Amino acid sequence: MKISANAFKEAQKWQRRWDGVGVRIVDDDGMKYHRQFVQDVEPIINNNTRIRNETNGKVGEGRRVGSIPTTIVYDKIREWTAQGRLDPNAPTYSLKLNNLLKELLRDRDYAKFRTTDKT
Repeated sequence: MKISANAFKEAQKWQRRWDGVGVRIVDDDGMKYHRQFVQDVEPIINNNTRIRNETNGKVGEGRRVGSIPTTIVYDKIREWTAQGRLDPNAPTYSLKLNNLLKELLRDRDYAKFRTTDKT
């Protein structure tokens, strides 16, 4: 499908979604296009820090253990699928995704997305 120059120019503008993620269509070579996602993670990190301080990092029934930005979740799903660690067609997809996200929150590199000491 060929997109007109004007339509493509309009699509180049960032569109803000309901979850705060900015989306735009990017022209790779005139024939192929991809979507680019951008998100300001600073408010999420600040909110996680606030929750962690208010609860002293304690975990319990029904407590939030973290908030991961949508764009990072998208990137990790794509990565895990390419690695064969996640199959979107598997009946256990949701359970496996949940376990991989828990693993991600336990990673020291993603500590700012945790709201508790344990996940």
